Parts: sequence; structure tokens; C-alpha cells
Amino acid sequence: MTTIPAPAERYAHLIAKVQTYDYHYYVLDNPLVPDADYDALVRDIRALEAEHPELIAPDSPSQRVGGGLLAHFESVAHAIPMLSLDNVFSEAELGEFNQRIIERLGLPAEANITYV
Repeated sequence: MTTIPAPAERYAHLIAKVQTYDYHYYVLDNPLVPDADYDALVRDIRALEAEHPELIAPDSPSQRVGGGLLAHFESVAHAIPMLSLDNVFSEAELGEFNQRIIERLGLPAEANITYV
């Protein structure tokens, strides 16, 4: 029979996993998992934190943005701002992203944008 780990144990396990993935992604430039898998882990952490706010740890991915930068990367100024899809997981969220782009560009609401 499989036992379900207590929330605190699961939370600590998820954070350790994400920290390992962060190190490989940000420091070694060698991702271990696809972005969707990583994002699912972070969503699980946030869900646990919402249910058990007493668990929130300072080293939780929800308490910081990004990771350390690799030293050999140079800063690049983009002529056009680079915009992120964030964590878009449905057509509805994609539509909301498209609407934000249209508004930010000052285009009419019915504008049709081609993305590459």
C-alpha cells in the first residue's frame, strides 16, 4: 500500500526538485525537464502554499523570480520589447495574452496579429 506524504514532506520534496532543476537550467545551461513539467511542479508548490500558508519557505520558487545568470551571457537591448507568454496553458489564456498585446500596441481590438 502506498502512503501519501504529509503536505510538509511533499512541499519540501517539490522545492528540492525545483532547486535542482533551477541549478541545471540557470547555472549549467542544461535543463533536465521540459518547461511544462517544471511549471507543473511550481503550480503544485503554489497550490500547497495556498492550502497551507504556514509551509511557505523563503527559498520557495514562489518567493523569488528567476535564477542566477550565467557569467558568459552579455546584455542585449531589444528594439522591440520581448514579451513572454508567461504560463499560458489554455486557449482562453492565449486569447487573454493576445488581447494584452493588442492593447499594449495600441491596435484596434479586432486587430489580427501574426506571431512567429
